[in-house]
Order: sequence, then C-alpha cells, then structure tokens
Amino acid sequence: MQTRLVIVTKYFPPLENGLAHHSAYLADLLEEFYDEVVIICESNAKQMRDAQLVKGPLIEFHSVWHLYRVLKAICRESSKRTVLIFQYVPHMWGHSGVAILPSILPLWVRFGYRTSVVTFLHELKYDWSLNPKRLLSGLFHRIQLLLIGLGSNRVIVTNDFRYRALTRRWRWFFGNKVSRVPAGCISGRGSHELTDCSPAPYITWFGTLSEDQKLEKLVSAFYSVSQDIPDLRLVLMGAFDKQALRIQRIQSNIATWKLEDRVLIRGFVEDEELGATLAGSFVNFHMAGSGPSGRRTVVAAYLKSGRPLVAVDGHETDPEFIHGQNVCFVKSEATAIRDVIIKLWHDPNFRNKLAQGSRRLYAEMYSDERIRQKLQSLLAGAVQSRSLDGERELLDVGGETL
Repeated sequence: MQTRLVIVTKYFPPLENGLAHHSAYLADLLEEFYDEVVIICESNAKQMRDAQLVKGPLIEFHSVWHLYRVLKAICRESSKRTVLIFQYVPHMWGHSGVAILPSILPLWVRFGYRTSVVTFLHELKYDWSLNPKRLLSGLFHRIQLLLIGLGSNRVIVTNDFRYRALTRRWRWFFGNKVSRVPAGCISGRGSHELTDCSPAPYITWFGTLSEDQKLEKLVSAFYSVSQDIPDLRLVLMGAFDKQALRIQRIQSNIATWKLEDRVLIRGFVEDEELGATLAGSFVNFHMAGSGPSGRRTVVAAYLKSGRPLVAVDGHETDPEFIHGQNVCFVKSEATAIRDVIIKLWHDPNFRNKLAQGSRRLYAEMYSDERIRQKLQSLLAGAVQSRSLDGERELLDVGGETL
C-alpha cells in the first residue's frame, strides 16, 4: 500500500513567518519516506505560490469548515496509508488563540477515519492572568490542549520545559505520547562562505524584537567595551522593522556614543547572507531572556554556524546547553556582557572550546539528519500504534526522550 504524509498548517511559503517556513522544512525533510507529501494550508490571494516550493500536491482551504471537508475527502481515500502532521499555534488558528474547531481536528480525523495524527505543538497556552480577556483566552487554550492530547497519536514539543509541563501536569491527557524534537534550522542554511559583512572582527545578534530580548543591554555592553577593543564591530540582524521605535531608540544611543560606523543594523537578510554572516562572526549572542532551547530556530542557526555562543540562562534553557562546553551563560546586565566579550577576545582557547561544543551539539541534536530520524521514528510509531490493537500507544521510540 502506498504511503502519504499530510501536513496541515495555516501558513506556508511564500508567507514569511516561522510556522510557514517550518512546514516547508518538514515537507523537505520527510519527502523521501513517503510516496506522496500533501500540504494543506490557508489560501492567500495576495501572494502567488511558487510551484518550485511545493514538490507534492498543495491544497488551499478558505475556512476551518472547508478544511474539514478537504480532510474528509483525503481520509476517505483508502488506497493510501495516511499519517497527518497538525501544526498548532493557538493564536494563529483563532482570535486571541481561541480555536476550538481546529483543536477538535485530531480527534475527528483519528477516531472518525482511523488516520494517525501527530500534532506539533509550537505553543501551548497563555499564562493565567487577572485580565478578564486574557483569563478567558487562557481557559480556552487549556481546553484546546486537552482536546489535542486526547485526539493525537503522538505530540511533539520543541523544548524540555514544555515536555516536562505536559508529562507532569497534563500526564492524564498526554500519557506517554509526548516527545521532544527541536524546531530545527530553518534560517542560516546557506553555504557559510564568508562575506565582506565587515573587514574587522564582529559579534552578531540575530532575532526579533520580542519583549524578552535583552538587546539594549547588549548594545550598551558593546559601547562599554568599544574603547578597549577598537577593532570590534556589532552586527544586528533578524525579522524586525528597522524603523521600529525600539530600533530608533537604539540608533539614537549609537549616535550619541559616536558608534555609527561600528554598529551595523541590517534587519532582514537573505538566507545565504545570514548563514555566511553567522559563520564569520567572532561570537554570536542569544539575548532572549527565556534562554536557548529547541523551540527557537535562531539557536539552531547559531549552532550550525560553528561559532562560540553566548546566551542568557533562562527558565526554558534546555539541559543539553552546558556552560563552558557549548555555551557561555551570561547575566542580562551590561557589565556582565562586557566582561564576557573581553574574556572571549583575550582567550582563544575558550573561544575554540565553545565553537567545538556548538558544532558537536548541532550534530547530536539539531542537524537535519538527526531531526529527520526522530520525526520518522515518531510518525512510524503513530501508524504502528493505530494498526496494532486499535488506539494503544505501543512504540516508545526506544525508550528515549527525543
């Protein structure tokens, strides 16, 4: 019997967001294992889809009800053994993340059509809040999470923090279904050939302007160290608007400090250029307060570059990030960041140790080969659990937390 992988996602390229690119990444990683890979995504009349981006069938839906009709037609086709990946982010499926109908989808497909469902949980829920609107949204998010846990054969989360949350607090609904697979490297996948980004040594920050980014602390630390290391430059890249108020404030400080020729604010850059810039960096900085973990694709891009990584140690830091071996943890204070820059500048042995650790961690957990292996084991396990003794969960993927 032929096999078919169906990826259900709200967004897909040419839309520019993390979920769209991750869905394309999954399709590319897994196509060799299936006779057919089908993408089901929301239609977007404003953007024409490039046929070269889609190697298999692409079906667009116009509403959640239309999505159900599309899936019904696919699941009723008995000539192919089908497994479905459901890409779930609450706020992308509904206003304020209220998305009951999409959350019922795994239950409906699994029990209505005996089709295996693997749900990729990119986000779980809002934290509780005294704000009435946020409180109500948080309640709906938890109901949706319960429905997804009951309906999915397997559930994937991207970091250890969320793995522990589901396997402890939500264990009655998720049981042994949960596995951890990093989101992977979907940015900075270029050839890593060096560019003329800067003829002088430079440090790099790559990210978004999210609330937990300690970007201002990094810029302030660079100013503090700029007199001691006059050759050093700072490069800021990522999916942010260079005209954003936050960037304008940073630019104002840079002008006050007379560092315009030493701080390059580049914003979005194409993938080839991004990969090359990261690979040519003296050291890369991850300034998200939550810490480095598999849920952030920027972390995978940093590791792939093979350069030293400095990061804030936050509550979501994955346990495989070990200070002094594959990362240098730093407090989110300008003086502490300055001291780390100076240490790395004067200690090539420490830099080399961190760089080697980055490359090793990428190969062990974040490489395409490793993620492909994990995903296919989980997908095969979902099909096996369905075909052997109804809905029992039989495959523990070798007893390993992936």
